[in-house]
Amino acid sequence: MAGGGGGQEELNLVPYLDIMVNLIMFLITITAYIVEMRETPVLAPGGGGPCQGEGCDDKKPKLTLTIAVINQGIAVLSSDASVVPAWQQDKVGDEYPVAAMQAKLREYRNSYELQDNVMLAADKQIPYKVVMQVMDGIRGDSQGPLFAGITFGQAR
Repeated sequence: MAGGGGGQEELNLVPYLDIMVNLIMFLITITAYIVEMRETPVLAPGGGGPCQGEGCDDKKPKLTLTIAVINQGIAVLSSDASVVPAWQQDKVGDEYPVAAMQAKLREYRNSYELQDNVMLAADKQIPYKVVMQVMDGIRGDSQGPLFAGITFGQAR
């Protein structure tokens, strides 16, 4: 019988390994890029109380605003309701009044002495997209920046 050599050939794994290395490098690179793009800085709630001790008597503490996003709409509350009046506006259909909230925050920012950090409390049922729209609205509008920091919490 002609051609019956009987030897076994080895499987060449080099092309397979080349493809796998390239695929792994691509996935690592794209994952790092996506994580960097989607990162939204949010502050953790502070544990400190009001200013006490020397040097605190002369300083009047700045007011803190809290923005509550609930199923009915958006509300803006302050740490001292006798100074800064509360504001609330209901949503129209599925649209939350983010532009109206920005206008009210701009008015409060220009009229009162406020901290650069606000608290954002959202109800559990509020969609992620709405929370991000409100956070973007808190950070600023076409007229410029509003509040630099956002402390995130949960309503109710």
